[in-house]
Amino acid sequence: MGVARDKNSTQNCSPWLQSTIAELDAKTESMLRIIEEDADTFAQKAEMYFKKRPELVNMIEEIYHAHRLLAEGYDQIKCESRMRILASWQSPLTKYSEEKLIMN
Repeated sequence: MGVARDKNSTQNCSPWLQSTIAELDAKTESMLRIIEEDADTFAQKAEMYFKKRPELVNMIEEIYHAHRLLAEGYDQIKCESRMRILASWQSPLTKYSEEKLIMN
């Protein structure tokens, strides 16, 4: 068991990202431990299922929300940087022509 992760890939990341990845790793490890727990009898397995299921559902919801926030943040930054790049490619003459058209 264990979450395979390249430790070198996060060494140059921000402290926030390192913390987020460490938290994700810990939650993933916890979920794997819960899933891999074994019971001897059917009754023990059923009890384990009903006790651990809410815990797993909660962990999955937390991971989903964290992933969604990261994806939305990434998309926003990507769009903003694309707009800055497009704006920087625009020549001063093009900007002047657009301003003139808007004024008329």
